[in-house]
Amino acid sequence: MKFISSKDKGDIFIFGVPYDASTCFYPGTRFGPNKIREMSYNLETFSPIFFEDLENINFVDEKDLDIELINPEDLFKKVYEFSKSKLKSYRKGILLGGDHSSPIGFIKAIKEKYEDILVIHFDAHADLRDIYLNSKYSHACFARRVLEFDIKILQFGIRSFEKKEYETFYKDNLSFELDEPVFKNGVMYARDWEILKKFLNILKAKYKNFYISLDIDVFDPAFAPGTGTPEAGGINPIDFFNFLKYLKEEKINIVGFDLVEVNPLLDPSNITSALASKIIREVLFLF
Repeated sequence: MKFISSKDKGDIFIFGVPYDASTCFYPGTRFGPNKIREMSYNLETFSPIFFEDLENINFVDEKDLDIELINPEDLFKKVYEFSKSKLKSYRKGILLGGDHSSPIGFIKAIKEKYEDILVIHFDAHADLRDIYLNSKYSHACFARRVLEFDIKILQFGIRSFEKKEYETFYKDNLSFELDEPVFKNGVMYARDWEILKKFLNILKAKYKNFYISLDIDVFDPAFAPGTGTPEAGGINPIDFFNFLKYLKEEKINIVGFDLVEVNPLLDPSNITSALASKIIREVLFLF
């Protein structure tokens, strides 16, 4: 099964990482990539947000990585090697997760192709732990591992973190009151949409390339209940789609994207998977 309007050739690739071995609550994200593809067949190819058609976008669905029961560190290596190989022939890529350990290797490969890069991280959770459940590649360590690639991270939607994460990355960071973002130990958190846009208007002069990592639990569970670690108080889809319009209008160069933590086993009426599928459709117009 391929994502709607996937071509036989192009310069953008989509691939799935059906993995949930690092989840800490409800497993099931290994079924996410194929369910997102399935729900794409309920979508029109025409976008009412960008008034463009997917038929005019040249992208290829490379399907899922063949993943058996491997530990998160081995997953990182496998995703990295696959991504590095594909980025020799494709310009940009989209990853369908899987839990949030899935894209760590992908981001490393993207960084090696595009040196000048900033990650925009949408999530309910900080994911800044150094180790969790005896693994440095747990989905709770996603952002911490990305920082080790010498990449700065601009976070949005975070509303759950441990005390150590707060003290190390958030406490005493006065960027909200300043005219420019200050990355404390490589991380900055924007607390509302206008601040996020203000920061990006400043940062686009410094960074040529941007990568977006989207954990579906950044949305309020009312809109995206199908995820293993839901957190009340999240964003709504309309605001996110308006943000995508802003990125296109401001010509912010998105070189990679991942969407993770969709759990079809917890998804009544497939509404979370449907939202994820629509997000992928709209993101393709940013490339």
